[in-house]
Amino acid sequence: MALNFTYAQLARGIISVKVTTANVDDKKPVPAMTDNLLGSLYGDKGYISSSFEKMIHYRRQSLIN
Repeated sequence: MALNFTYAQLARGIISVKVTTANVDDKKPVPAMTDNLLGSLYGDKGYISSSFEKMIHYRRQSLIN
């Protein structure tokens, strides 16, 4: 079985980890994992969609790729 490993990290260390099966889009856990974070999110261009951009704009976050 293949797994995806998605994590959120601050300068002090990893603050959130989500392991999913390979058939789950790795963008799916990101909104719940970053709900209470402020500032910038870092990811590759594959994370950018109009709905994701709207969500991070509403939360006053930004995406750096």
